[in-house]
Amino acid sequence: MIIDLNAGTLALKRVVAPDAKTAAKMYNDAPASLGVMCVRHLVVKEEAKAKEALKKITDGADFATIAGEYSIEPNAKESGGALSGEKNACMQLSEYQSGFDPDFTAGALLAKPGIATGPVKSSFGYHVILIRPFVEVATDISALLEANAGELLFNGYLATTKIKVDSAYGRWNSARGAIIAN
Repeated sequence: MIIDLNAGTLALKRVVAPDAKTAAKMYNDAPASLGVMCVRHLVVKEEAKAKEALKKITDGADFATIAGEYSIEPNAKESGGALSGEKNACMQLSEYQSGFDPDFTAGALLAKPGIATGPVKSSFGYHVILIRPFVEVATDISALLEANAGELLFNGYLATTKIKVDSAYGRWNSARGAIIAN
């Protein structure tokens, strides 16, 4: 078993990051496929407020500005709703799967780049989610992939592929990146 785990780790370390054109296509088709997510969001307590904010954004208002105005998250004004706390940073998909509300992560996994999505209900309230367009985050994505392409691409594959699990063991949950009990 230890030998198998070591072989898997070594195999993932040999994976080369995709070139910029391939990465852009993968991201635009299914952002999580790269194992990286570049998300802005806002969260409010009432669904009606989330719908109001979403309408302003879809009518052309700047997402970061609306996040600062509407979101109950304390850092939203400074970060424009960026989850990492930095305006342009992306995070590994595994960080979302292990550290964020699974309903929020599930909503982010379904979102398309550049299109505000919502409301998505979570344990914190109602979110409006924006997957950042590739042109805004290409440098961040490239840096993450250069550092750890194998693990990121493997996690991205698991999140974007239909996985069947024998019901005796549970079911696959992409938002958690794990098999969970039925």
